[in-house]
Amino acid sequence: MQKRTQLILLILAALILLAIGLYFLLTPFLAGQQAASPAAPQATTPYVTGQGGTAGTPGTEPPVYISPTSTEGVKIKGENTLENKARNIVERIGSGVSTDGFLGYTDVLGDVTANGRSRLLSEQEAMKTEHPATGAFYGISTRAASARLTEGIFGDQKVTYTVDAIQRVDMGSVAGAPSKAKSIEVTFLKQADDTYLVDSLVWSDIDL
Repeated sequence: MQKRTQLILLILAALILLAIGLYFLLTPFLAGQQAASPAAPQATTPYVTGQGGTAGTPGTEPPVYISPTSTEGVKIKGENTLENKARNIVERIGSGVSTDGFLGYTDVLGDVTANGRSRLLSEQEAMKTEHPATGAFYGISTRAASARLTEGIFGDQKVTYTVDAIQRVDMGSVAGAPSKAKSIEVTFLKQADDTYLVDSLVWSDIDL
């Protein structure tokens, strides 16, 4: 009976030592798991519009953004496209030399209506007659300074832009080439496929 009691005490002692050993062995592992656990989310301040504040802070009115696919966005994009086209066509038509027959006129024919093409080709022939390739050199250079919408809006059947430009005339001496200020009314007509083509350009002088 005494031997059995001693054996039981030895087993209990061994189990206690094993438990103590496991505790010290597993404690660092459990502590690492707790440190890696995500922290509880903190309370956030909701974003409120229309209550003052500064940019980027709660209560700020968000900036107005016009989607390029919205009606207003399409109109603005279309008007910018026509403005750039008006400036480009004025510069191409208004720049050329007698030795190549003023090719700027023919360069823009793809952006012009049938009536507009007829007028431009007539103007080109007049320039070639007045300044033949075999005669004295004659050149012009035109640079658009500004452009503004002066009639209609994008989507209308007719839209007109006024382009202000500076034109230099070169008759063989670049240093002495005189400059002139020009105002050009560029009228676009809407086509069946909703694109726009130039129908007319009306040039006039501006006093410097």
